[in-house]
Amino acid sequence: AQMDVRFAQVDARFAQVDARFAQVDARFAQIDHHLVEMEKRIEIRLSEQEKRIEIRFSEQNALFSGQLSALEHRMTLRLGGMMIAAIGAFSAIVKLL
Repeated sequence: AQMDVRFAQVDARFAQVDARFAQVDARFAQIDHHLVEMEKRIEIRLSEQEKRIEIRFSEQNALFSGQLSALEHRMTLRLGGMMIAAIGAFSAIVKLL
């Protein structure tokens, strides 16, 4: 009879431990749910930031490309002007000699 009482106490204690584990499992399930939701929000924000960065780089590339094209045009004109001046100066020196 004492063994039956003792086994009943052990069974009751195991039932308490099982109930506590069930509570802990439920809490972990809530935490997992929150983590999944947070991960989704982070992914959305990262995606938005990547789009903004992509747009900004595209704008900068377009601006830089236009500036580079203008610089190339100015340098071509200056080089052409320097060549004309050099040919003119060389022609003048040849006529004087």
